[in-house]
Amino acid sequence: MPSNTSLTPVGTLLTNFAVSYRPSISLFVAEKIFPRQPVSSDSGTYYKMAQDALFGDNEDIPSGNDGAVGFKGAFQNIGDYELTSDTYKAEYFRFCISIHDDEKRKEKETPILKLRQNKTIRLMNRMLLGRETRVKNIVTSTSNITNNTTLSGNDQWSAFSTSDPINDMRTAVDTVKKKSMVYNQAEYDLCAFIPYEVYSVLCFHPAILDLLPTNADKLATVDIMKKFFQLDEVTVPEVLWNNAIPGATVSQAYLWGKDVIVYLRAKGAAAQDGAHFGKIMEYNPFKTLSWVESPNIEFVGMEHASIEELCAESSAYLIKTAVA
Repeated sequence: MPSNTSLTPVGTLLTNFAVSYRPSISLFVAEKIFPRQPVSSDSGTYYKMAQDALFGDNEDIPSGNDGAVGFKGAFQNIGDYELTSDTYKAEYFRFCISIHDDEKRKEKETPILKLRQNKTIRLMNRMLLGRETRVKNIVTSTSNITNNTTLSGNDQWSAFSTSDPINDMRTAVDTVKKKSMVYNQAEYDLCAFIPYEVYSVLCFHPAILDLLPTNADKLATVDIMKKFFQLDEVTVPEVLWNNAIPGATVSQAYLWGKDVIVYLRAKGAAAQDGAHFGKIMEYNPFKTLSWVESPNIEFVGMEHASIEELCAESSAYLIKTAVA
């Protein structure tokens, strides 16, 4: 690996290119469920919403005093968000990729910048795949998301004649609403991640298709699922990854698997307050560097520092193995 003296300053041109390229990668969806929050230190404290008290309080409803305005006697303190705190520690992620002289010779017709841009895209994809994997592992763990159920056998949605996806999703939505106690619906979206392996089965499920008008196309689209399940947004993750061990034959698989997540996403003032299901604490944004390790090999590298943390796990519901 390079010495500190061989590293060139951060490549502003390539960094800007990577940042502009990033929003166009629609397949990566981790930041929909865990938005990024810039932090000024690589370690510190963040707030978490307590279980079952996310946006409500447990105080008695005051009854008033003989028709008079206000409360009986002294003012009653109704409390505020029930918060706990935890600590975070950002992790540094660094990847690099080589540019050999023979590649440069093959690219004589194309400016060297294009070659570096292609390498930067490879690095950004690898960085975002890592982030996607970490977030997926957090939100599909029953140890983290305690509001959950695991479907099996005749209850899995791939068993068309015996399963009931509408009731299963109704339970998930109802649980999230009750656990979260949201009063201002305008500040939150009720969302679901329905991975492609689940969606591709669910869109043909007779329990849903039988409720469509007789003249409708017999396909339950994302918009139809939003309506039936009373959701503000449905995301269908389709990220692929190679799940084979290094050196083995490539084995492509859908990263998000067969687990469905229903969750609340803060927006507006609530998002500014940081009332999220989870966050990505981003200390060091994506940056590119370059260096020469030998006369014939140039390297392009990328680094960033961040950590993914759950902040309000009670505002989500997990359905494990929704399909076989």
